[in-house]
Amino acid sequence: MSDEVTLLVKTELQYDYDVTTPVIGGGTGTGIAATLDAKSLLTSYYISGTQVLATYQTLDSNGDASPGWTKEDTNFPTTETPLTLRTASVNNSNVDVVAVGSKNNDVWILTTGGRFPMWVKYQNKVGGQLVDVQPAYDAAGNLRIAVVLFTVGSAHLLYLVDPTTGTWTPDQGVHVSTLGVHDFVVSADFASTVDNSNFGYLIAGDGVTNDNTGAAVPGIITVTGGKRISAKRVVATGNFTSVSSVALPYPNALPLIFAVEAQTQLGVYFQAQANGTFTRVNLFGTTKIQKIQSVLRKSNDGVSAASTWVEVFALDATGNILHIESDMTQDPVLVATGLYTISKWRDVAFIAKGMAGLFLASTADGLAILLAVGQDRTLQQWVQDPASTDWSSQTLAVPDSSGKSAVGKKTVYYVEVSAFDVNNVPKSGLTATIYGVQYANINVNGRPAMIDPIRSVTANTNPMGKISLTYDAPDSLAAPTVSIWVEGMPLDIRTDVQGSGDIQKKLKNITSDDLANATNQETGKPLLVNVDPTLRGELVTALTGVMAVIDPEDQTPTNAAVSNIADVHGASKALSRRFIHPKTKSHVAATRSRFSRSLGHIRGPGGKAVHIKFRHAGTHHANLKSLIVAKHMTSAEAQKAKADIRAFGFPSLDFSFGDVFNAIKDGIYTVVDVVVDGIKDAASALITLVKDAATFIWEGTCNFVRQAFEVVGAIFEKVKVFFQDLFAWLAFLLDWDDIKHSAETFKSLLTGFQQEGSTWVSTTLPQATDSFFQSCKSGLTAQFDTAKAYMNGVSLNSYDSSAKPPGNALAATGASGSDQPQLDDLPSTAMWLLNKILNAGGGDNGYSFLSNSLTALESFFASFEEAANTAGLSDDFNAAVTDFTHLFSSFSDRSAADGTAWDNILDATKHMVFVVLDLLETLVLVFEKACAEAFKFFAELLNAPIDLPIISPIFKFITGTDLTCINAVCYAFAIPFTLLYKLITGNKPFQNSNPLLHNSAAIRALAVQDELTVARGVLTLINAPLDAFQDLVGIAFDLINPISPGGNIRFLNIAGLLIPFINSALSYKSLDKGPIYITSWSIAVAAPSISLIWLCATGLRKGPRGHIVGQVILGLLGGGALGTAIWHAVDPEDSSGKTKAVITSQFFASLSNLAKPLRAVSQRAANPVTIIAVGVALPVIDLVSGIGAGSALIAAGTS
Repeated sequence: MSDEVTLLVKTELQYDYDVTTPVIGGGTGTGIAATLDAKSLLTSYYISGTQVLATYQTLDSNGDASPGWTKEDTNFPTTETPLTLRTASVNNSNVDVVAVGSKNNDVWILTTGGRFPMWVKYQNKVGGQLVDVQPAYDAAGNLRIAVVLFTVGSAHLLYLVDPTTGTWTPDQGVHVSTLGVHDFVVSADFASTVDNSNFGYLIAGDGVTNDNTGAAVPGIITVTGGKRISAKRVVATGNFTSVSSVALPYPNALPLIFAVEAQTQLGVYFQAQANGTFTRVNLFGTTKIQKIQSVLRKSNDGVSAASTWVEVFALDATGNILHIESDMTQDPVLVATGLYTISKWRDVAFIAKGMAGLFLASTADGLAILLAVGQDRTLQQWVQDPASTDWSSQTLAVPDSSGKSAVGKKTVYYVEVSAFDVNNVPKSGLTATIYGVQYANINVNGRPAMIDPIRSVTANTNPMGKISLTYDAPDSLAAPTVSIWVEGMPLDIRTDVQGSGDIQKKLKNITSDDLANATNQETGKPLLVNVDPTLRGELVTALTGVMAVIDPEDQTPTNAAVSNIADVHGASKALSRRFIHPKTKSHVAATRSRFSRSLGHIRGPGGKAVHIKFRHAGTHHANLKSLIVAKHMTSAEAQKAKADIRAFGFPSLDFSFGDVFNAIKDGIYTVVDVVVDGIKDAASALITLVKDAATFIWEGTCNFVRQAFEVVGAIFEKVKVFFQDLFAWLAFLLDWDDIKHSAETFKSLLTGFQQEGSTWVSTTLPQATDSFFQSCKSGLTAQFDTAKAYMNGVSLNSYDSSAKPPGNALAATGASGSDQPQLDDLPSTAMWLLNKILNAGGGDNGYSFLSNSLTALESFFASFEEAANTAGLSDDFNAAVTDFTHLFSSFSDRSAADGTAWDNILDATKHMVFVVLDLLETLVLVFEKACAEAFKFFAELLNAPIDLPIISPIFKFITGTDLTCINAVCYAFAIPFTLLYKLITGNKPFQNSNPLLHNSAAIRALAVQDELTVARGVLTLINAPLDAFQDLVGIAFDLINPISPGGNIRFLNIAGLLIPFINSALSYKSLDKGPIYITSWSIAVAAPSISLIWLCATGLRKGPRGHIVGQVILGLLGGGALGTAIWHAVDPEDSSGKTKAVITSQFFASLSNLAKPLRAVSQRAANPVTIIAVGVALPVIDLVSGIGAGSALIAAGTS
């Protein structure tokens, strides 16, 4: 059974752009806070002057390729000045409580989640100076608002504010009168069954207890809240500032407690002892700490068992963020009733530099997001993927719809996933769910998403049947692996997408010559400078060795873990190619059971190893003969190499792989040795590092392919090749000079076409119709069999390379389309700008013409509609459509369409061709009048703006032009056009002309005819999927959204009009060839002219395809085009293969419009089977028509 959907996946490293404004935070202390909602989306609240602002992530952005952040003013009262800010959130909800302490010593509360949230004031009527206020939800789900007040006598008192009545009441359980609060936490975690309390406090302050003399002693206590007599526990004595706690998932367990000691500035963990006391553990050694935060983490990669551990973050005195975690192999140990302890911590790692504050937010399922404030006050989000331990960072920035900010240029992986049905037709509107094999911030169809193994995002294939995935790659070749499920696939199946797959393949097979020839595409300089052949050879050994171990050859994801996988979905090898398009590379995408290891995991039995040594002064590798010395090894040899390194007695570092390479990137450690040994479904690594002249070793296991790129980066940096150099070597960089040349040529052709089109209507069209009706009518009956004989041996799949026809069906033409490059052969970057526009949000409601009155056009249009409707209701027309309905409806099965010979099509459409001769003649006069009037609006239509706020400044930045109809279409389609043209011919298009100097006539005159023919063929190929999409949704737009289609729909309507006009402008010289070519050209121009009339009359909102009158007219034009092709086949100018290819293209080109009345058939059909069959057949016919006609033209131009 054929798969219902197949995925063509392509990926490139490339540039992308956005327009953003950085979010500026409120600084350190209590002026900023963060929460995570039910979807794990971060919201940061911060004070900025007298404002309280919120910046939040959203999955419902405008599709602008900018980071998914939105900044809002919470409308804090302008008469107040906020001083402190804290937050609380309701678990698994989108409700936050924001508490602000004001300069007037009042408390203000904002509860989000409602439609119109407003600040509520709780006036301070008890006196005293407000120090801090903190909201929290107790164990019963009630909101508690705790306030610290400074009172006379240098005492701090804790008050509880009733959120219902606004009453301020001292919490009598916290009764130490001399208590000076330095920091505190209010939480349900400190509730106690001893006094049945629902919440409590962790307090660092003065006077928390008394010594033997009764004198007040500073320290840290936990104390229950809301009770007259509270349960109190002294954790430590001494002066402490910042405090933090981690609740443990055990009944009645006291949270783990952390703090910063005031005098020494040391970060301390209070380790519980069996006697109920606590021992101080200096987690960060002698490093001076400003602030400490902690969190309970969980890991679930969707395959192995979940694990739990504790992580602690600290901001040191110089602005570094430090990170330490508990040993993941050891759970907290119960040492006394309610007291658990962590006895083993891993080593301290550095995460970031130049920070001024940090704040942690976490979810119940273990995701933790670190919000850091830079010393420049920018806000940054840091996340460590619990599966791979890699760190991801993102500067909070909001889209700048005003365009005042500079357009940012960034390095990304751009992945295009195209969904096709069994007929190889692009499927728009399919539901797709994207999962992360690792944590990833990605952009899906222009919308931001945060995904990991348990968080996913849902999207729909865009109008061209595509899902666009963009991953930022700011400093590494690594890309997260994502899994995608698309409607039509079984629910237990995923297709893994490896964005870096092509580069992995390249590095795996790299040779010395490849490196010698590697060039920075932007500078033109060699990648490697002052690197001799010996060192080059060592680089090859190192690179291929690492990739062989971590990304082993021919190891597709296994499915052995699922017992019935072979029975249900086929064997593992076969499953990896299920739902995969034949042109998708196996190292880029593979299908698996959702329960199996992914393409992003290291796979295979192991056995390969590599040892890489780096020369470094003052180490055991100070005297290496080369900067790098590498050797491929067996596992046994690798074990010996590791043992030899351990024998040096270097101290070990115990932190995660992600922490290791994060520190390497920050320049804290330098790599000296790497030994990587492949083991079953993983890699064992030993890395020797140097820091401050001291040597360390790190040992651990790598589980993910992307971790190989960290080693690759270290290898290249040793020879002074940094990420930007690697990017400029490996990325797909568009040749904007050639693309702009094509786009501006298109614009010149369109600009000239207004006059050419008007001349055609007034002068050429009458001549064409006279020739057509006189010549065709007189001898078409006798000539029909001659045309059939001419097309003998040609079927619908003859020029379609995707259909893979057996043998060479077009040998007679001298060229076969089976080996011809198609759109599917282009890199993902080819459709990048087009997808960016299609995916963009925003837009506007049609267009109102300014320069001319529509009164005359509307009058002519009404007459034209009436005449066409009369023709469509005629018995002859309906009988003619009925004749070919059965055949064309059978094309809902592509295999039936592909094998259909042209003589069968001619038999089925013979009646239609004769009917056209009668009906078109009655329509010509009213068409001429309406068309002549519509061309008056052509120039204004070309320059009509497309309102896409964020895309507009990006478009202007990369093209130098405004986002108007003509610019959007010409530049978006110039990219695939230029790439495909160069792929076919080896030359850039229109190389003999300059659109800035030459008009449309000069451009054609300077071009070689074959070049124009190939250009027309390429444009026809590009227009084929657009044609298919417009048929799929032709009626839907009229029914679903008749008023406001939005800017991207306007773009689609305009593209469907302008691409055929450009094609016609390229072939304008054919009018000199005689009546056949005049008639053929006129019919080709008439179809988009119908769209021009319709779009002008409806303000660009509607085209002719969704209306029965439009379908009738297009069907008649298709019949006319077929009649002209028959006429040409009967009277060809010569017997060359080139001429036959041109004539064949005319036959193919007629099919798309000829089939348009089928939609009218489906609208009137009572049988739902007919409706479905027609709905599926129409886009198949469009693709067959476009690909066949385009490929035939290319064959003609290259033969």
